[in-house]
Amino acid sequence: WRVDLDEGWTYLELTCSHWLEMEERMGRAAREETSMDKLKALVSELDQSSLTNDDLRARLVSRMLALTNVAVGDVCVMCEERGIAVRFFPCRHSCACVECVMRELSSEEEKESLTSMGFVSLKGSDTKLACFECGRQAMSITSL
Repeated sequence: WRVDLDEGWTYLELTCSHWLEMEERMGRAAREETSMDKLKALVSELDQSSLTNDDLRARLVSRMLALTNVAVGDVCVMCEERGIAVRFFPCRHSCACVECVMRELSSEEEKESLTSMGFVSLKGSDTKLACFECGRQAMSITSL
């Protein structure tokens, strides 16, 4: 019986080691900048293994969806989560959500103007806001 236990224990140690290594790679990929191809390969590797971690798989798939949304321009380029709702002028890029832009505005008046009127002129303002997409200095911003 001792031989059977040693073989079983060795199998469990190898499985645990493989699991921890795979979980580390997938967790790192879900947190960091990772290409779509690499994410697909990791999801495929997880699906083909005997290991299951639904939470980790969901995080990888969520990251893949975020990359897709950013690529087609449906989400804010800063947070990569919320929908685009603000246009920068004069470049005319629509690339940010209201929440990310609000964090960059320096005065409460500017924040109030954006939320109530949907427009902020930054001419003569203390706020130095550059377009999140091209980096050009914004003269004004509007809600979409």
